[in-house]
Amino acid sequence: ELPPQAAVCRCSQPLSGFSGRSQEDEMMLQAVMKANPGSDFIYVVDTRPKLNAMANRAAGKGYENEDHYTNIRLTFIGIENIHVMRSSQQKLIDVGDMRSPSMSDFLWGLENSGWLKHIKAILDAGVFIARAVADEGVSVLVHCSDGWDRTAQACSVASILLDPFYRTIKGLMLLIERDWVSFGHKFSHRYAHLDGDPKEVSPVMDQFLECVWQLSEQFPCAFQFNERFLIAVRAHVYSCQFGSFLGNCEKERRDMRLRERAHSVWPQLWKDRAQFTNPLYQAELSQSQGVLRPNTTPYCFKMWKGLYNHAQRPERPPPPRQSPAVRGESQQLEQELTNHKEGPAGGPAHHHSGPRQAEDDRQPEMSEDPQQGGGCPCCCLTGKREAD
Repeated sequence: ELPPQAAVCRCSQPLSGFSGRSQEDEMMLQAVMKANPGSDFIYVVDTRPKLNAMANRAAGKGYENEDHYTNIRLTFIGIENIHVMRSSQQKLIDVGDMRSPSMSDFLWGLENSGWLKHIKAILDAGVFIARAVADEGVSVLVHCSDGWDRTAQACSVASILLDPFYRTIKGLMLLIERDWVSFGHKFSHRYAHLDGDPKEVSPVMDQFLECVWQLSEQFPCAFQFNERFLIAVRAHVYSCQFGSFLGNCEKERRDMRLRERAHSVWPQLWKDRAQFTNPLYQAELSQSQGVLRPNTTPYCFKMWKGLYNHAQRPERPPPPRQSPAVRGESQQLEQELTNHKEGPAGGPAHHHSGPRQAEDDRQPEMSEDPQQGGGCPCCCLTGKREAD
C-alpha cells in the first residue's frame, strides 16, 4: 500500500534572481518535506538535461542549489526540449511513410529519429517518481522550465504507474483533464490550432500517450482501454472538433466560453467505449498489481505501428449503434467531469495553491472527488515560481 503522506508536487523552475537564493522558496520546500513525517528530505526532479538548466541561470532562473536547500536531493532526468522533440517526430513520421523499406533502411531511420530514446527518458522520469513515492515514501517535486510540458508528462506517467484507477477509460479521461487541461498545457500552441509560431509546435501529448501505449504492451491485462482509444484521444487533440483541447489555459477557455459554445470530447469517446475496451483487461489483477514496475531497458521499446505506420494502417470499423441507456451514461459522465472541474478540492488526489504560485492564468480548477472512484493516494501540489 502506498504511503498516504508522500506527495507528488509540480511547479516551474525556481526564480531565485541574480542572488541565486530565495529564502521563501527554501521555506516552502521545507514545509513540503515536513508534511510527510516519514521522511527527512524530498526529491527534486528536474526533467531537463542539466546543461539546459544551467543555461537558465544566466537569467536568474535555473535549478535548486543544494547548498541552500539542505532538505532536497536533486535529480536531472534529461528529457530534451520541444524543438528536439518536434524534429524527432518528423523523422519518425518519415520512417512510417516508407513503403516496403529494407530492414537496414527501417532500422537506420528509427535509430536516426531518436524517438524511442525520448520515450524512454519520459518513462524513466515517471518510474523514478513512482518508486520514490511507493517504495521510499518520499515526496517528490517535479519541474522543467515552465511546468506545462515535461512536468505534465512525468507526473502523468507516474500517476498511471501508481494508481490502477488511471488505467481505466474514465481514469485516463480525468487524468488528462487534471494534469494537462487544468494545469495549463498549451494545446493551441503545441498543436498549431491557430496560425502562430511554428517553433512552439511540439508533440508533448503524443509522447505521453505513447508512454501509456508502451506500458500497455508490457502489461496487457492492466489497462481497460486499447490502443484505439489512445489514438482517438490524440486525433482529437489535433482536430479542434471539440472544445476540450482548445486554448492554452483555463482563462482562455473561460474567455471563449467554450463550456457553452463547444462540446466536450469525453462523452463522445465514452459512447464509443465498446470499441475502445481492451478484451484482456482484468480489473482484479490490475488492482492486485498495484504499482506497475516496467522494464525500461532499451530492448523493451518498440515503434508504435498502429499510429505511425501510415502505409499499412487498417481500415477503421464503423462505430456501433448506441442505445438510449448508453446515451444516458454519456450524459452522466459529462456531468461528472463538470463536477470535477467545479467541485471543492478534496479527496485522495487534490491540488493546493502554494505561496510560490504567481498571478497566473493557468491555476488548476479541477479536483478529484473520492466518490467518483479511484484517486491516487498522493496529492499534487502546484506552485508557480515565476510568472510566465
